[in-house]
Amino acid sequence: MNRTSIVMPDGDPLCERLFSDLDRAKRLDDLGGITVWTDAPVVDPRTVVERCAGAQAVVFGWPLPDEVLDLPDLKIVTFMGTGAANHVNMASARKRGIIVCNTPGYGDAAVAEHAIALMLSSLRSIPRYDRSMHAGRWDASTPAREVSSSTVGLVGFGGIARHVARVLSAMGARLLVATRTPERYRDAHPDVSFVSLEDLLRRSDIVSLHVALTPETAGMLDAGRLELLRPGTLLVNTARAELTDEARVAELVRNGRITAAIDVFSSEPTSEDHVFRGLDGAILTPHVGFNTPDAMERMADITVANLAGALTGQLVNRVA
Repeated sequence: MNRTSIVMPDGDPLCERLFSDLDRAKRLDDLGGITVWTDAPVVDPRTVVERCAGAQAVVFGWPLPDEVLDLPDLKIVTFMGTGAANHVNMASARKRGIIVCNTPGYGDAAVAEHAIALMLSSLRSIPRYDRSMHAGRWDASTPAREVSSSTVGLVGFGGIARHVARVLSAMGARLLVATRTPERYRDAHPDVSFVSLEDLLRRSDIVSLHVALTPETAGMLDAGRLELLRPGTLLVNTARAELTDEARVAELVRNGRITAAIDVFSSEPTSEDHVFRGLDGAILTPHVGFNTPDAMERMADITVANLAGALTGQLVNRVA
């Protein structure tokens, strides 16, 4: 095959290390080698375009400027993540005949475990107890709750949600699922009750979001649907902030109506005046659910497979 050029214009030192692994580096060298820039995020779109000039393949982890898709040699762009449509203009890519791939499944276990960790931390008031102990206090007065006596509603039932369901089922939780395609899963998951989103919101002690952000799902938990949550409900979001009305969620937490455990935000990093800052009933983590060494290794392996498949005519993980 023809030698090619692969560029990651918006990488970081971790990406550089992952693609320098001996096995991955050899496979990439067979495809023409990769250049990884390590100063992400790159603010100036012109810089991204300049770095990608002459490349046949682009690996990216941040929003890709449309101008990159106009480069004459470009054949494939592969996103290091699952939400490629939120980071590249899919219509433009299709129009120009450019292949778009993503890395599905790389972080299913990592994000599922983080969602469960957030649930347990909130139910057992672990952050509050930790702060109290470090301040020299011995205050065991906060009531705890058990997963085993909880009804957990999973919004969406992809790989992450199914992993969460397996663990929580083993812990004794009652599981409700709202998905557009319950018939795909009903036979294989007899321990799960498939219900409407509205029914799930009314009946759950814990609601955990696990759907991709699309035009159809954006704002799905608007102010009206959030009103369906029972007092004391824990809302967990390790998916996308834009699925919810952030301001209304924050208001409900501030008023003591619900609690929340959030890993994703509409603007990242969050500003000093973000609506969730300082809320006693909210546990916040900086979008790290996916970020484990194991998940990063899987992401890199899938990325290399995408490149090899596209550049040898055996496509995998194509989304456009």
